[in-house]
Amino acid sequence: MRTRLAALVVTTAVAATPLVVLAAPAQAATCTAPEVLGTEVAPHNVVVGTKNVKGFDVYTDVRTNGCSISSVKVTVRSPKHTAKNLPMKVDSTVDGVTTYVYGIDLEAATLENAEAGKWTAASLTRWSGGSITSTDAFRVFRAAKLTTNAKPEPVTAGKKLVVTGQLTRANWQSRKYAGYTKRKVTLQFKPTGGSYASVGATTSAKKGALKKTVTATTDGCYRFVFVGSSTTRKVTSTSDCVDVR
Repeated sequence: MRTRLAALVVTTAVAATPLVVLAAPAQAATCTAPEVLGTEVAPHNVVVGTKNVKGFDVYTDVRTNGCSISSVKVTVRSPKHTAKNLPMKVDSTVDGVTTYVYGIDLEAATLENAEAGKWTAASLTRWSGGSITSTDAFRVFRAAKLTTNAKPEPVTAGKKLVVTGQLTRANWQSRKYAGYTKRKVTLQFKPTGGSYASVGATTSAKKGALKKTVTATTDGCYRFVFVGSSTTRKVTSTSDCVDVR
């Protein structure tokens, strides 16, 4: 069973807790302290558009060492909010290691644009003798779109060819794609039978508009490539091929 972010209790974000072990001396007589082998978020890059639902799972591996685990809970922090003490469930047990899991689904309707970026998930494993915290970091990106259009077609060899396009990204609050401005975008060209290579770069202008002028030399295809940012996922446009005569 998965949880939508909208259903979580949201509080003010605080710094992630480092790995700590708190154990009562009396517990040592009855069991060896459990080991938390790690906490991992999968996938590490979550890309959310304007309508799609994208999820991630938090996994924590615990070697019990004969101890009874009372609970494993996770706290998930975005750049703006915190969802605390979410109960993780047993997923599997293999060779004495029990994996606990908690799944969360994200959608634009439950997110603010300022929440794009680095998130953390911190699990807290409790048993009768103490507790252990383990943390993993991951990223939640705003989805991006990119277009390419080369004109004129066909074009005479040696003449100028104008390649235009647009870079947009998901606005979670309006649930529409809007221009992503002042971003470097690379123009690549692949001759017929060849491979893509950079032939220049440009910067996105108003409404994410792109324009780059090149000299036509041979038949081939053009495409724009955006490498992404700390809040927006990388994207490559579909290619537009030209006939050079």
